[in-house]
Amino acid sequence: MTIRLFSIVWLIIFFGVFVFLSWSIFAPQNNWAYGQLPLAQEINPGLNSIFIPKIGLRTPIIFSQSEEEKEIEKDLFRGIVRWPGTAFPGENKNITLVGHSSSYFWNRTSYSRIFANLDKLLPGDTISIFYNGKKFEYAVEKVEIVSSKSVKVLPNEPGLTLITCWPAGTTLKRLAVKAKTI
Repeated sequence: MTIRLFSIVWLIIFFGVFVFLSWSIFAPQNNWAYGQLPLAQEINPGLNSIFIPKIGLRTPIIFSQSEEEKEIEKDLFRGIVRWPGTAFPGENKNITLVGHSSSYFWNRTSYSRIFANLDKLLPGDTISIFYNGKKFEYAVEKVEIVSSKSVKVLPNEPGLTLITCWPAGTTLKRLAVKAKTI
């Protein structure tokens, strides 16, 4: 009797811990992401930010000062990060922006799931970047899942590439959204 009761209590505790630790993976995806800017800031051309109407995303772009992974990881907790060495908006090259799709429960910030809904984008969807007082418009060309070691997601042709880990909650692969300037 005592062993049976102990087993039941243990199962209840284990199940509760499992649900708590994996909530972000199993929770339904909302049509929003943490860390959004207020709507009024979406039209503020003085704020370096990105706006993706399809998924309701408005968030700052952080221009990382370092190529060290540890420093980029810190920047990712403050917004979406322009990958060092890629173009700036307005240059006739590719700008690559990276963001989290999920994070560990003990490491949550407003930007931990900022790219969680990136997979909802389809060809033709628009993306706006506000940079140095100017607005740059892009149209999604394709959304693809690639190897986590793939460098083909950093094309040389002009445009925009958005990258996040995929599936959400893992680092197994990358989801890449490629967009052209319009």
